Amino acid sequence: MTEIKKSILLIYNPMAGKGVKLKWIQELCRAFEEKNFEVLPHPTSEVEGAFDICNEFYDRTDIFMVIGGDGTINSALQRLVNQEKPLVVVPRGTANIFGNVLNLKLRKIEEIVKCVEGFNVETFPVGKVKYESKSIYFLLMAGVGFDAEVVKRTKKRKGIFNKFFFFKSSLKTLRDYDFPQFKVDFNGGGILSKFCIISNVSMYAGKFRICKDFELKDRKLCVCSFDWEKKSRGIVYFYYLLRGKLDRLEDVKIFELERCRIYPIDHKSTVLFQIDGENGGKLPIEVSMESDTIKVLLP
Repeated sequence: MTEIKKSILLIYNPMAGKGVKLKWIQELCRAFEEKNFEVLPHPTSEVEGAFDICNEFYDRTDIFMVIGGDGTINSALQRLVNQEKPLVVVPRGTANIFGNVLNLKLRKIEEIVKCVEGFNVETFPVGKVKYESKSIYFLLMAGVGFDAEVVKRTKKRKGIFNKFFFFKSSLKTLRDYDFPQFKVDFNGGGILSKFCIISNVSMYAGKFRICKDFELKDRKLCVCSFDWEKKSRGIVYFYYLLRGKLDRLEDVKIFELERCRIYPIDHKSTVLFQIDGENGGKLPIEVSMESDTIKVLLP
């Protein structure tokens, strides 16, 4: 009896991180074909393009592989939430938060092939942001205020960018940004904030821990809110973020919730939000952790 080949849709972002080389992609495809997989490689120059590619080839695909950064992963996520077909993540972006959280070290071709052959499927909860009658899922986090402004400015620069450029953009934003205040309403109360992270993971900006004793499989969200009364306070925040001790600051509030509504105090103010390091939109939004899930292949 002829063995039925499993098909892999291989989505890669050539501009992710330090770049993904075509020659390496070709070698990866050959390695899978030698193991009797059918592989369809498909580049995407735009982060948002992964959703369209997944949608176009969904019925012909058994396994979806994304080689790129957190933004490309998030785009594919929008099509694969609450589906049985799994996602394989090969981190090649700038921050690679998802890869760092799960300690994914899929650098060599043989490691990637072995991961797919092993077919170890894990199910993870995903968060949801509702705004302007639309819904966007996130695997990592939603950021409101300062970092959303940094993301907006960074994304204006096309092509490969590194962590240094992101840090430089953060400093420029710190100098120019007005820090409009907004309200985070949740069951049992609410807080005022000028920068807020609503996270599904313990890490932020790569390898910095903001939420202790917090796992990706926990069906809850961690909120980290900054009062940010003075711009110079950003230096203090950054120092404590590097040390993993933001919880020691009185003007930083860290707590858990399942749902919240966020809106600007001044209706004339424009406050932006980002999703998994990509441009989202502007407040108001509703953020929640419900029953939505994504299936991921792990080593």
